[in-house]
Amino acid sequence: MFSAIIRNITFWLKYAEMEMRHRFVNHARNVWDRAVTLLPRIDQLWYKYIHMEEMLGNMAGARQVFERWMAFEPDHQGWMAYIKASQTATAQCLGQDLLALALVGGVVNGLPPSFVLPALIPLV
Repeated sequence: MFSAIIRNITFWLKYAEMEMRHRFVNHARNVWDRAVTLLPRIDQLWYKYIHMEEMLGNMAGARQVFERWMAFEPDHQGWMAYIKASQTATAQCLGQDLLALALVGGVVNGLPPSFVLPALIPLV
């Protein structure tokens, strides 16, 4: 009976969602961690775990979860999600670096900050 509950994907989804609904973030992390440890081939659990970390703004945590997932060699869609997340994170870092450069440098390529900054804000 107990092993049937452990293998029930809906159980894990509802359990983690309940913890998040009550704002027990660390409890939800523990639930997701247990779920993906017991059922590593269920992509939906990995996606939800990563999504939670991204919604919390924990990009480093989301990246760690992605890297754990990649060790199980997921299907093509899993790899594509990992690549897309990496590209998004890289673009955000690039945008932040450009904004910092514009703020610290004052002038970028001879253009005044009043011209450069509005153009860079969508990148951040």
